[in-house]
Amino acid sequence: STEPYQPPEFTRALSAEEAIQPSADVYSLGVTLLHVLRGDIPIEPETGAPFLTFDDLNLPMPWQEWLHQALALDPQERFSSMKEAQAHMYRLPLPSSHSN
Repeated sequence: STEPYQPPEFTRALSAEEAIQPSADVYSLGVTLLHVLRGDIPIEPETGAPFLTFDDLNLPMPWQEWLHQALALDPQERFSSMKEAQAHMYRLPLPSSHSN
């Protein structure tokens, strides 16, 4: 099932036009990245909704801010499009690598 990857507006939308906005794809990308980082998407037992936390992942602040905006429950608070989300992602610092 792809339900954990669907933005919250899909369940409360009155019409497909209302639900299917570019920011919906941004939400799904955020959940996908979180899944890659965590190894799973934990589901809240009481609601069946995804538990989208990343506090325990020890991500650098710019990455936390990006994920926070991508996963905003309110579509107006998310990146407005994949193009905008991608532009912000390209500015994020890459982890430094250490050679032994």
